[in-house]
Amino acid sequence: MLHKPRHRTTMAGGLLAAVGAILLATSSAVAAPGDTIGPLNPVTYPLGQSTSERPANSDFLVFVEGDVQLNADEAEGTLALGGDLLFASSYNVMSPRETFTAPGDTVPVALFVGGGVDWSGGPQVLSVLGGGYVKIADTSTYDTFNTDSNGANVNARVVPPGGSYESNPPRIDLTSPQSPASISAPVPADLVDIETAFERYRPTSTLLGQCASTVQLLNRDDGSPVTSPLAPGANVRLPIEPDQTNVLNITTDDLANTAEISFPDPPTASSPLLVNVFGTSFAGAFPNQAGVGEADAPSILYNFVDATSVVINGGDSVNGTIYAPHAELNWQVTQNIAGNVIAASFIHGIPAQAPPGVPREVHDFPFAAELTCREEGPTPTPTPTPTPTPTPTPTPTPTSVPSPTPGPSASPGPVEPSEPGGDDGSGTLPDTGGWIDGVTASTVGLTLIAGGVALVAAAQLRTRRRDRV
Repeated sequence: MLHKPRHRTTMAGGLLAAVGAILLATSSAVAAPGDTIGPLNPVTYPLGQSTSERPANSDFLVFVEGDVQLNADEAEGTLALGGDLLFASSYNVMSPRETFTAPGDTVPVALFVGGGVDWSGGPQVLSVLGGGYVKIADTSTYDTFNTDSNGANVNARVVPPGGSYESNPPRIDLTSPQSPASISAPVPADLVDIETAFERYRPTSTLLGQCASTVQLLNRDDGSPVTSPLAPGANVRLPIEPDQTNVLNITTDDLANTAEISFPDPPTASSPLLVNVFGTSFAGAFPNQAGVGEADAPSILYNFVDATSVVINGGDSVNGTIYAPHAELNWQVTQNIAGNVIAASFIHGIPAQAPPGVPREVHDFPFAAELTCREEGPTPTPTPTPTPTPTPTPTPTPTSVPSPTPGPSASPGPVEPSEPGGDDGSGTLPDTGGWIDGVTASTVGLTLIAGGVALVAAAQLRTRRRDRV
């Protein structure tokens, strides 16, 4: 059962998050058909995350909003969760790459727990290898020691409340002498903020789900296009187009019915693969990925757009990131995940009472590409603005003025010619047919200024889309 984070680490940045959300709503979050989405790395810099900020996942390999249950076997990378941690088998957490170093510490954190420790998984040992530090927010759920009962300095241990350094398992063993005060010290939100990260991950997942497909599944044997629904056990081929984001949109049913996806050429950093999976739940085996390996995983991302439950119970390893910010991810496969895990909650492995199978590990191949796509729908064709046809100004017909008939005593005097365009005697200049008077001149000036602002805003929007997404 998913528990949302019980401990919020935010000390600052709420206003920045709100501003980011507003900018998100005015740019890529509201995409129209044909709009460009991206470029963005949805793991490190989702929508609303400035590239001047720390990555949204703080560079953790496994990054989970709520609770995590570890049943087997290890994560060859770091782990952060916002809820409670339960381990029902012995488990290793490693720290091959740095995350953050908290104030007062000298070592990066390998295991971050935003809630507490649930010790109900039995007499197991969770080992934090590589000298990485641990942070656990809920201090009521544990005691910790870095000296033994004789007062000797030792590597730190975390045990159930009331225990001692020498207590039998369950426990968490560190490979560093981290102090109890350091383990329990709150972490500032500018170093890790799981709640805000998932507030950005979810709309990012939804937006990526609007990307138009750019590649099509083919029959593995004859190369003919295959269409939905796929027959169970389908073997398909997926050509990768160079120098673009390759987008495959597929349903959960079709993914479950696919036995193998064969790649003639693997995705790369400049030709990444985004697989959008549509459906409220997934339960099944994951297809074999022929032609790609762990080295290709940083360029592959599986985006479960609207699933709230993802249960993978068979099949091969996943070479690529599992991006399921709405979902409880239950990985029961006796194979590995090579990539990030982004999920609302995470169960790793089958509980100890089930047959153990072969190792089930998370390998450190984080997603490292940027995705760019076009929103689903036809690219809008601009409607040409018609050139206005000028209305001809009619030539005025002169009105004949009758010659005055002189009276009997009148003598005709000389008539002075009038000056064209001069004063008509009324004190105002005559209307010459021009349209730029005082008001219209101001209007034209404002229109030109507004046009310039619009161009600048458009340029800023494109820049912001890159900076903020």
